[in-house]
Amino acid sequence: MSDCYCTLRDDIPTPLDNLRHLFELNRIPVVTPVPTALVDEQPCYEIDAQRLTEAQVQALAENLCQKYKDHPELPSLEAAIAVVQEGLPIGKQWVAGVGGGAQSAATLMDFDEDWFSGSFQALEWFEAGDEEPPDFGACCACRQEGSTVRNFVSLTKRALVPGTGWGCIVCNLPSDGALAVICDECLAKSAEIQDTCHGYAATKERSPLAALTEDFDHDHALHEAEIAAFVGAAHDS
Repeated sequence: MSDCYCTLRDDIPTPLDNLRHLFELNRIPVVTPVPTALVDEQPCYEIDAQRLTEAQVQALAENLCQKYKDHPELPSLEAAIAVVQEGLPIGKQWVAGVGGGAQSAATLMDFDEDWFSGSFQALEWFEAGDEEPPDFGACCACRQEGSTVRNFVSLTKRALVPGTGWGCIVCNLPSDGALAVICDECLAKSAEIQDTCHGYAATKERSPLAALTEDFDHDHALHEAEIAAFVGAAHDS
């Protein structure tokens, strides 16, 4: 199960401002550390319904009913709850940053030594129902397309398009880290990455890996402190 979360921006109003009190430390669980969908041409994260409490699901559903009370597809609270349980999108424009606990920190990638250790596998994202998986375009390693192109790799290089990649609220990094998306087969054999996402992964555009010239990486000392605090809190509980 993912341990990624996003935090809401404080400098502008967001659609979830009235629910901030329900999320400890302003942390809303999300499925992936990068946007995986476009809604009204806006990149969106997916709220991880599996990690929501019943109270949070109820509150998000009531919030939907209030916002779309005249919408024909949300005629009841039960229907709104079903929407939340399927994975509610949250626009990147409302998000201040994305982070994670020990699991996310453990998958940080060393671009120069072992990119495979930093891959973020998406193999379990699409198991619910008969939903079609998102189309992320060509694999950044073998350049083949298909439904198995679903595994994100966070590169320790700065993306060519600012604000469209990975970031970290622990290190106070903007979402400027480059991303690659690879297929299951290339993930399994640690295939060499050839390209990177040019802009958001959902746009399917690519740029050569060689075009990335600026380093971009976590402050690992800060993550060691976060992991220690996380483990300590778990032990105390």
